[in-house]
Amino acid sequence: MTKVSPDSKLSISSFPIIGILPTELQSYIVFFLQQDDLIELSLVSKFYYNLAIQQLYKRIYLNDSFIETSEINHLYRLASNWSWLKLPSDLDIEGAKSEANYKLKLLIRSLDENLELNNKVVEVRLNWDLNIDLQLILVQYLTNNSNTIRIIENITDPKLNIEGVQNSRFGKNLTSLDLPPPYPLPESDLPSIDYIPGLYKHLSTNLTQNLKHLTLFIDPLQLFNNIIRPNFKLELESFKLHCRSDSYPPEIYRKQNWKFFKLSDIFDIRYLKNLTIISWFDHYPFSDVFKFDHWIEFENLQDITLIAVEFNDLLISKLIRACKNLKRLKLDFGNILLLRENTLIYRAIFSPKVLKTLKFLDIKLYFPDRIFSIDIRDFTFMFKELCSCSFCKDHVYPNILRGKIVRDGNELLKVGPREFYQKVSYYDHFFCANLLPYSKAVDRFPSVKTSSETIETFLNAFNELNSTREDFIPLNEDDFYDLFQCLIHSWKLELTPFIESFQKLKFIVLNDVSIMIQNEGEKKFPVPLFYNRNYQTNF
Repeated sequence: MTKVSPDSKLSISSFPIIGILPTELQSYIVFFLQQDDLIELSLVSKFYYNLAIQQLYKRIYLNDSFIETSEINHLYRLASNWSWLKLPSDLDIEGAKSEANYKLKLLIRSLDENLELNNKVVEVRLNWDLNIDLQLILVQYLTNNSNTIRIIENITDPKLNIEGVQNSRFGKNLTSLDLPPPYPLPESDLPSIDYIPGLYKHLSTNLTQNLKHLTLFIDPLQLFNNIIRPNFKLELESFKLHCRSDSYPPEIYRKQNWKFFKLSDIFDIRYLKNLTIISWFDHYPFSDVFKFDHWIEFENLQDITLIAVEFNDLLISKLIRACKNLKRLKLDFGNILLLRENTLIYRAIFSPKVLKTLKFLDIKLYFPDRIFSIDIRDFTFMFKELCSCSFCKDHVYPNILRGKIVRDGNELLKVGPREFYQKVSYYDHFFCANLLPYSKAVDRFPSVKTSSETIETFLNAFNELNSTREDFIPLNEDDFYDLFQCLIHSWKLELTPFIESFQKLKFIVLNDVSIMIQNEGEKKFPVPLFYNRNYQTNF
């Protein structure tokens, strides 16, 4: 797309093809444009300004760190229907947060100076770490000035509901309802005396039959039996449950006179499509906290996300098998427990129904073979060549792994196997560095940089760690990309069943590495979404 400069003025002639298309088709094309392109398009004319602004403000994602994009982002529309705060990539955590709060102020100023912009906003995703008072102002602007606002997600403080949504002009139009916890982090102290009455008041006015998206930080059976009882089944499309160890008054836990004993007594099983369960526990609580046995009834689920939950092999596998049309699955049992092929969950993922319908998969898989490993019993350092392609066999293994990192295998006898392995295990350092961006779903949500680490700082740290080794040669940026390609190549054995077996699978996030499955004729092969410079497949 033509770049904007102070000395140039864009016109319709800058977009000769799009300009001759019908308005409906132009609107459809604009839907696929990225944020930067939409900003440029808005400078062309009033007509294109209106098209671009409609898309730019439709879905707003408040981020507190840099958003990573992929070189194939444009072609495959990765989260292109979100707009986010543009932040520099080189800021530390506090610097990025400060810049994000400043950009949030600018967004609020834009909404204040041009009230019509409020009527472009349909959905906003708030942020736990941004200034709560600024987010309250944003919520107040939208719920009082936007007749299009439908979803305000990630509400993190009760006052956003009490002072922002309640009694607002358009708050009744919301199809989403978030009930934030009494404290940002789980507390053993009881909530303030007005917390439970505040929940009741908010629910009594906002728990309507129009509700489609619900987020809770409290057991739904306790909430809907002991705080408020709906007189109709909720026809939710999506439900998110945060499981935490917050403390509540004794009456919240009483089971006398319960009306609802199953989640299907509260939620209509016909409509629920998206289920997210997030555990905040630093230990595994009782299985009943997650209510896997309840969710098995909801056979119309299409999108399941389980984060940091208990590894309940039997019930989770039953949940997966119960779904008639499962399209998206994200499983995270913490960094310690990796999914193995002999588990019931793994077999359920490969069940006939799921093989036909699944489009997105995010799992952490156990790899029996690793490029670097060590046998402490006989002080043997293990180096395995897991890919036989010419790129790995003729370049990465001899020139980088053996040519720079481990040139002399006898070196471990001088320093000891554990210390030697800790220094040379490049891929362990790579995964610990948090270089991989995180996304709730890489194709639907922006991918957020989770640390201030860069390729340069990572390589500097690795090179410094190994600087005292005489045979070590420092790595450079080209080595980084080559080693990353080699890593993906080494996963061929594990990736092949997913690529060959699933009919519709387009994205797989394997051990936090986001991968797209591409096609060339009848050939299917994986391509990493990030760090894919000069990537060549070994499939």
